[in-house]
Amino acid sequence: MPLLTPLQNIISALEKEGTIPDVLPEPFTPSQIVHVFWPDSSASSQLGNTLTKTQTVGEPRVALPGAEEGAKYTVVLTDPDARSRENPIFREFRHWVQPGFQQPTSPAEGAAADLSALTATPTKPPLTPYRPPGPGPGTGVHRYVFLVFREPKEGYTVPPDALEWGAELEQRRSWTAVKFAERYGLELVGANYFLVEAEAA
Repeated sequence: MPLLTPLQNIISALEKEGTIPDVLPEPFTPSQIVHVFWPDSSASSQLGNTLTKTQTVGEPRVALPGAEEGAKYTVVLTDPDARSRENPIFREFRHWVQPGFQQPTSPAEGAAADLSALTATPTKPPLTPYRPPGPGPGTGVHRYVFLVFREPKEGYTVPPDALEWGAELEQRRSWTAVKFAERYGLELVGANYFLVEAEAA
C-alpha cells in the first residue's frame, strides 16, 4: 500500500469523523498545511485529537507554513455539532471569523523547531471574536473545525449588517462557513479540527 502524503492524510482524517461532508465540500483537496495551537496550555489541534474546554479557553494561534507570500487568509472556527451530533439543529455554530492572517516572510532563526516563530499575524480586527468551545452538558462529542480561506488579492468587505459581525450566542447559530466563503470570493485551502467531549448531563 503506498504511503499517504501529508495533504492526503488531512483528507483521510477529515473523512474519518465525517467533517467531510458535514462542513467541507466533497471532494476537498487541501493545498495548505494548517497548524493551530494554544500557547497558554501547550495544546494543539491535530486533526481529530481530543482537547478540553480548559485547554482551549484562550484565542489560538495559527501557523501556515509555506503560505503564498503576500497572501492574506481568513480563519474560521465552526462547530457542526450544535446542539449535538445526533441533533445538529444549530449547525454550524460560528466560534471565530478572523480575516487578514498573513504568514511572516522571514521566520526567525530556529523557527523550524519553534512553531510560535511561524505564527501568522492578523492584520484586521475579527469579524466574529473568538468564543471558546462550550458544548452543552450531555451533548456528547463535538467537532471543532478550523477552515482556512485564501482571500482575493483585492481583499473583501463585509457589510456592517452581515451575520458575521454578530457576537452574541443566538447570532452565532445556524451559519455556514462554505457559503460565507462563496459570498465573498474566498478560496478554501486548508483545514484542521479537534474534539471536545461535553460534561455529563
